[in-house]
Order: sequence, then structure tokens, then C-alpha cells
Amino acid sequence: MSLRHAIVGLNGFGQRHIEAIAATPRAVLAAVVDTDHATAIGMSRELGVPGFDSLDELIAAGIADSVSIVTPHRSHAPLTTSALQAGLHVYVEKP
Repeated sequence: MSLRHAIVGLNGFGQRHIEAIAATPRAVLAAVVDTDHATAIGMSRELGVPGFDSLDELIAAGIADSVSIVTPHRSHAPLTTSALQAGLHVYVEKP
């Protein structure tokens, strides 16, 4: 069984998290999320996974078991809280 993982925040370290999931045998990239619509859609097309503009949209879709929060540090707490309340496992990139 594979862990369905999504990356929230696609700039900077987000790319490294995508690579890490690709290299993890029991994980599969389930989706990408970025508040910049063009970035989210462009990356989703490139990777062949759904793309979302917000974590709330990802949660509503119900397609991930876990997320990496790779966003500016000021957004870590609210995003992490939302993901945990939705029952997702969460990795938060350090600021």
C-alpha cells in the first residue's frame, strides 16, 4: 500500500520534496498545491497529478493521506492546523 502525498508550496524547497517523494518506494505524489494558479496548474500538468490553489481544495478532494507544507513560515501554523484537523499526516519544512 502506498502513501498518497501532496506538496503544498511549489517554489524553492517544494521541488526537493517532489523529488523525495518520487524516490520513496512506498509513497506516491497525489497532488500539488500552490496559491499561484499558473504554478499549480503548470506543475500538475508536468507531473500528471491534480493541482489545487489551496489546501482546502485538496482536503475537499480527499486524495491525499499526507502533505508537506513547504510555504513561507508565516503560513505554517494555519496550514498545519487545517491539515491535521482533516486527519492528514504533516511534514512542515523549517522556516
